[in-house]
Formats: sequence, C-alpha cells, structure tokens
Amino acid sequence: MAGAYRFGFSEFTTWPWSFKKDVEHYKKHGADCIEVCEFKLAHNDYGEQLQHVEKHGLTVASVQAKIHSVFVDSMAPTPKDPGDRIDAIAEAIEKSAPYLPKRT
Repeated sequence: MAGAYRFGFSEFTTWPWSFKKDVEHYKKHGADCIEVCEFKLAHNDYGEQLQHVEKHGLTVASVQAKIHSVFVDSMAPTPKDPGDRIDAIAEAIEKSAPYLPKRT
C-alpha cells in the first residue's frame, strides 16, 4: 500500500490476543497498518507471519523489538549488557526490514 497511512493499531493495544487474531481483526476495524510487537511472533518467525499481514490487507508500519532500549527496563530485564541489547535490537531490525514498506 503506497501513500500515507490512515489508521492503524499497535499490537500492544491488544496484549492478550495472538498475532494471528490481531491481523484478522484489525482490518475489520478499519486499520490499514499495524505496529508488530516482536514478542507476539512465534519463534521470531518474521517471514511467514509478516506475509500473513499483507494477505489481510494491512501494511507493517513498524516493528517493536522485544529488546527496545539499550538499558535494562521493567519490560525487558535481560540481557543486562548494553552491547547484547544493541545486538538484539539490530537483529530485530535486520529480520523485519524486508517486510517494511520501501521508502521512495
């Protein structure tokens, strides 16, 4: 989907739902994009699951990594070493990049 987004959901807003349920219901409620939360991806399976997003008429607007800060916080207490945390963030970016909209 090209152009500006009209409306989307972050998976944090439907915390108890599965990734599959999020994707199936967001479009029904008027969304055209989704912020994916890495913790909801089974075994970090970006490929198959993020392709599921497109099949339901949504675009991945962003991916919230499980490790989302350089320093320890209450949502992600491990790993403790900032270098390991940066590596985890970089890995999430690398895995999700092929599924994000291309900039023109």
